[in-house]
Amino acid sequence: MKRFLFCVATALLAGSTGACTKEGAGPAEVSGTEIYGEWDWVHSVGGIAGLTYTPASTGVATRWVFKTDGTFQEYDTQQGTTRLVQSTTFAIGSAGSIHTGQPAQTLIINRQVPGPTPNTTSVQPVTYVIQGLGAQLVVADNYADGFGSTYQRR
Repeated sequence: MKRFLFCVATALLAGSTGACTKEGAGPAEVSGTEIYGEWDWVHSVGGIAGLTYTPASTGVATRWVFKTDGTFQEYDTQQGTTRLVQSTTFAIGSAGSIHTGQPAQTLIINRQVPGPTPNTTSVQPVTYVIQGLGAQLVVADNYADGFGSTYQRR
């Protein structure tokens, strides 16, 4: 059942991107320059239950900013107040995709997470499979029961 829900969620997410590739063709190449700019979160779909989250359902509007110097910033707006959540680095890479079993381009964000001792942080690279990049950025967690998220170019 878990595998079935994952397959349905993945199929729906893949179908909503409108991206098509020729059978046997490799992944579309994404350059770092295509991702530069600001992206507003539209929705996320996934998890074992195939849940859907939006800014309206969570009360939080998230904006991702990718700068030409390799800086990534994440902002959350809640009840009219915007705050910087993360300021770190990002890279475009490549990894095997759990969704297709083929090599895929990835977005790697070096997330800052709480460190082992109080008042410290450490860096944890988080890898997303890039499923679409144009007017929308579509990324997916590269593990079972993960989420796929869509962002709209600002």
